[in-house]
Amino acid sequence: MTSPLLNTAPYSPAEYPWASPMARLLMPLPMAGLATLLLLYAMHSLVHTGIPDISNEPRVEIPDVLHRYPDKIPTLPEQEKPVKPMEVELPPSVDIREPVEHRIDETFTNPGIRMSEILIKTSPGLNLGDQPMPIVRINPAYPASAVSRGVEGYVDVLFDITSMGTTSNIRIVGYSPSKVFNNSVLKAVRGWKYKPAGEGESAKKTVDVRERITFVMEK
Repeated sequence: MTSPLLNTAPYSPAEYPWASPMARLLMPLPMAGLATLLLLYAMHSLVHTGIPDISNEPRVEIPDVLHRYPDKIPTLPEQEKPVKPMEVELPPSVDIREPVEHRIDETFTNPGIRMSEILIKTSPGLNLGDQPMPIVRINPAYPASAVSRGVEGYVDVLFDITSMGTTSNIRIVGYSPSKVFNNSVLKAVRGWKYKPAGEGESAKKTVDVRERITFVMEK
């Protein structure tokens, strides 16, 4: 078996014009041009599709969330301080009462205690207008020990009235049935007040004013 014969002679340009170097260089140009046209057409088609143009959409402004502090903080107008009212110190009121003329052999409101007639030792030349008048006479307290035992009795007390109307030199000169009422009487007589004998600078001291205070239980 014999091998076919191969023609190894070079191609002749006259027989194969495309075999020349220039022809081989120019042959791809039509294909490249066609590919370029197809690419341009494809790009044109993509541009003119239904995709909306976002350039015409309204712009959305994002608010500035940064806190902007004013350069100067406004200050509130200073309020006027209320004017403190002036406190006017009023002079202390003085309750001036007219001396109450007590009746002789007077019975006081405290139940169980009776005040007897006031016996005044008058000095020579002293008339009735010069006698001291009682203003404040506080009843002595009934001792609890006497109340619990049902004890009744009396106390004779002797005292002086100064030119200022206060009592002094108080002493017990008689009592019955015991000394149970003495301290209560002494304490009460110390607080008694009188209008002294005389007026103004002529007020006089009265000595040895005697009184009997009787303690009786309510029936």
